[in-house]
Amino acid sequence: MSRSFLFLLLSFTLSSCGTYYFGKNKLVAKFNYDTIPPAVYSFEKYNTPNDYTSDHTLISHWADQSLPEWSIEGKVSAARIMIAKLLQGRDVKAVNDYILSKKKPWGKSGTDWALNPNGDYDFTETTLCHLLWMFNDKPELLFPETKKHLATILLIHSGNKPELKAPRSLKIMSETENHIFMSETCRYLKNQWLHENGDTSKHYDNKRNGLEKWLLNHLEEKFRSGFFEFNAQPYSGYTLSPLLTLFTFAKSDEIKKQCDKLLTRMVIEYSYSALDLRRYPPFRRRLEREKVKTFDEDPLTGMLKIWLSLNPENKVAQGEKLKHFAFMALISNYRPNNELAKMLLNKEECFISLGHGVKSSPEIYSGGKNYLLSAGGVQPAKISQIVAHPTVLFLNDNVQSLDSCFYLCDKGKMHKWNNTGVYKNFACANQPVHIPPQYKAIIEKENWKFFKPYNNNLSVIVYSEGKIGLLFITEKTDAPEKLIDDMILKNSKVNLSELAITTENDSIAYQLNAPKTKWVMKSINSKPLDRKFNHWKKITQYH
Repeated sequence: MSRSFLFLLLSFTLSSCGTYYFGKNKLVAKFNYDTIPPAVYSFEKYNTPNDYTSDHTLISHWADQSLPEWSIEGKVSAARIMIAKLLQGRDVKAVNDYILSKKKPWGKSGTDWALNPNGDYDFTETTLCHLLWMFNDKPELLFPETKKHLATILLIHSGNKPELKAPRSLKIMSETENHIFMSETCRYLKNQWLHENGDTSKHYDNKRNGLEKWLLNHLEEKFRSGFFEFNAQPYSGYTLSPLLTLFTFAKSDEIKKQCDKLLTRMVIEYSYSALDLRRYPPFRRRLEREKVKTFDEDPLTGMLKIWLSLNPENKVAQGEKLKHFAFMALISNYRPNNELAKMLLNKEECFISLGHGVKSSPEIYSGGKNYLLSAGGVQPAKISQIVAHPTVLFLNDNVQSLDSCFYLCDKGKMHKWNNTGVYKNFACANQPVHIPPQYKAIIEKENWKFFKPYNNNLSVIVYSEGKIGLLFITEKTDAPEKLIDDMILKNSKVNLSELAITTENDSIAYQLNAPKTKWVMKSINSKPLDRKFNHWKKITQYH
């Protein structure tokens, strides 16, 4: 099969990977470490966490299930059910017999596609690896012969050569990030097990064979540059899960520290981009998920809810969705520290952007204690596999779906949008603002409306007509009629399709029909802004 024919075949058949994985991924080179809040990264040698019990409801959720058909439920459920049962000391012999009865893996590693139709076994392998190490020193639960069978037969990655290309692609197409993290975590931890259990050859010594050096560099690259598959749904969960397993069971302090840094940085970015654990950012991969309008589909949301729920003072309930990801978070050793928990639960005033490199979409957020403006981003091209969202105003009213929020988006279908029109306490688009049905304007004059959100010490002012949608957030709540009159007066002398004056008398210029390579915002008080978001730093915090 010629390389050109294979390229075309991959382009049309790999719906989950796409042509964007051909050639070198172009990521942001670095980000500004000064923008990271102080005293967030605190590394210590973690022991098994004692903040949950074996009868935790999430563990019982999995332990109560029957051992499933290996070839059908092996990918996600089987290993989780086995771990939960062993944690509760239930059906111990049945679990061991189940493992020993599996004479071979149910499939192959790597991306599942036309020429690798039984792929995705590394989803199973990662959780089996967690099972092996979690009960490695508990022979009364994981029998010695079962442990050996698990390590040598059902875990298939070992040695020192990372698999960075999709299987059976003639090394043309890069493997996806979640598959790389799953397979290489398993490779590292299987090597570690074999080395500790008698094979001290260089081939299985992660320090001598070069695998640990490669893995440290890979973790540092993701910390420095960010993820190509940013906010990927549901794939970010299958990147996070092996990171948690690696952090929990790697014997190397250097590996643990790099995992801790990367996991913590992901939680920090989440804290900027969410309000009350609700989040709706642009993301890469799975275009069909454009239709999802709820705010609880993010894998990290499921993990954070379970972590935060372990401390009753946080008053956070574990989620009802994403239990397969929450389970891995619960049984791993990583926990967001107290400062991170404060960032997640007590929104502080911020205006921040996250750059994701060329031919991508930025994330832009303006927020405070009671609100968050989340820019919806842009899809540069269909093959980018980026999903742009409407620009959403989150309020502390606990609504869980898009239609119950104030939001803006550009004209036409998603692939035409440039929803980057967010600045401090301000958003704009070339279509009217969506007003949620539960909010009624207190004052309405001309095309201006004044809203007083429930339980909020702020006001929402909307200007909305055929080709212009403007949204202003202000802490001014008294004399709403005077506030509206002032806004009408000072904006009567400007062209609102190009410029607006805020309640704080800032002059914001914008390009409502900006090309999909530029930030919609042009200048603030006549000071030009850097609009070329393809070259933005990983994290930029504006003051």
